[in-house]
Amino acid sequence: MRYFLFILTFGFILILFETTFCSFIKINDLKISLIFPFVVWIAFRKDIEYGFFYVIGIALITEVFTIISPYVYMLSFGLSFLLVKYILENINCIFVWQKMLVVGLVTLLSNFIMYLFYGVLDRVVPYGMFQAVINAALTPFLFALYDEINFFFFPELIDKTPE
Repeated sequence: MRYFLFILTFGFILILFETTFCSFIKINDLKISLIFPFVVWIAFRKDIEYGFFYVIGIALITEVFTIISPYVYMLSFGLSFLLVKYILENINCIFVWQKMLVVGLVTLLSNFIMYLFYGVLDRVVPYGMFQAVINAALTPFLFALYDEINFFFFPELIDKTPE
């Protein structure tokens, strides 16, 4: 329970940071996104039983900060989490470049779902693809940051799933 609250609090801080500071570094719809790599990081690090609840909790918090239709983030993050888990079942050893590709794919899928509910599907090709490239490029740095923060607060949970 303590770890669940930590993940939700850290997700809330990431959302606040993304909506306040990262919106200044914005070109049209392209901005630095911290939430999609965090969802993929949870999928890489946690089992499906716990990770899915973490992702749904983060989606509920994210929906407070958006004008998109209700439950779109839950659908988007939930499908992204399950897609990453499916990919991880079929890959024996995952490298950094594969993590970058997975984050790019998840970002593209999430942007497709969100633009579909916005009603502007024609923006997926220019903006969704560029956003996927930006998130994929930032993946090694963000994963290292998330790992360090996780280790700082919970050093006993290295390579373990919390209860």
